[in-house]
Amino acid sequence: MPTVYNKEGAALEVNLRPALPGDAPGIIRLIRGQYGENYMPSFYDRDWLAGSIARGALRFSVAELPGGDLGGMAGLDAEGHFPGSLILVLLLVDKALRGYGLGKLISPSVLEMASRIPCTCEYAHCLTVEPISQSFLEMSGFKMTGLLLNRYLLDPAAYYASVADLPPKTSHLIACKMRDKRDAGLLYVPEPYRSFAGRIYQALGAAYTLAPPQDRDTAAGPAEFSHSQTKADRHCELIIRKTGPGLTEALAELIEAYAALPRQSFNVFINMNDPGCPPLCAFLEEQGFFFTGLQPLSGANEYLLYHYAPGPDDPFYKVAVVPGFRAHLDWMRSLYRKSLS
Repeated sequence: MPTVYNKEGAALEVNLRPALPGDAPGIIRLIRGQYGENYMPSFYDRDWLAGSIARGALRFSVAELPGGDLGGMAGLDAEGHFPGSLILVLLLVDKALRGYGLGKLISPSVLEMASRIPCTCEYAHCLTVEPISQSFLEMSGFKMTGLLLNRYLLDPAAYYASVADLPPKTSHLIACKMRDKRDAGLLYVPEPYRSFAGRIYQALGAAYTLAPPQDRDTAAGPAEFSHSQTKADRHCELIIRKTGPGLTEALAELIEAYAALPRQSFNVFINMNDPGCPPLCAFLEEQGFFFTGLQPLSGANEYLLYHYAPGPDDPFYKVAVVPGFRAHLDWMRSLYRKSLS
């Protein structure tokens, strides 16, 4: 059993191992300790969680204490929004055990677990209220590719809530690592963001082709998109897998339905392999959205991101990123200011 120590020199023995279906109650306890009842509802369902672990849809590396309780964990989700990709989730340590370095012990084990699972890419959404996890992933070969702004209302009980003067909603920096998908294909990227996209794919080591600028209203056939509105966080996430007739009208109705809610925010993923991407981006910019980066190599398609928060708060307030992404952060902040004019 590995032994870890806190600053006072107190020792803690842990058994680092893959999670079993019977660990579901302990995993739920750790989730509640961090997020209260505000995490994705399905993760609080013991039977669903145990079944997902049993079939390999969710995999966790857990730190088991001598008494059998779980002191921390980190997970992998193979059935997220982008089938074929693998997202790192839920790096959690029991609040009573913080200071022992359990997170540093668990993180490498879950990355080693991920390396054995076929996928198009590994990615993570790292908190921007503190860049520690960003730095760890960067040192592990991940590249920072975009921002997901204003996602969750700040939980006063969260471990980072002691940081002074935090924004009302927390944001994430996207970290991505190329795996089995090594060619992004033909990309339809609006002219202002083509250079950024090229730099990201080159950093990832993936091949890509930028389609020449052209005027296209939509792709042929019906649109394919989904959305989820998180009531507690007042956040709407949309994934546009295919453009088509009536899409902009449907989006306009959806935006109008939620935009008046306090602290409401929107993040939109748009398939860049779809020739209707640039016209859709132009429509969103007319609605006040602005570009915030890429979610690349994520399953069958490549996605760019747009954000919109109708309220008066600056979405970049207290956003912290690793040094290599700061120039991009400043540029995206300028796009936000432009969207206000």
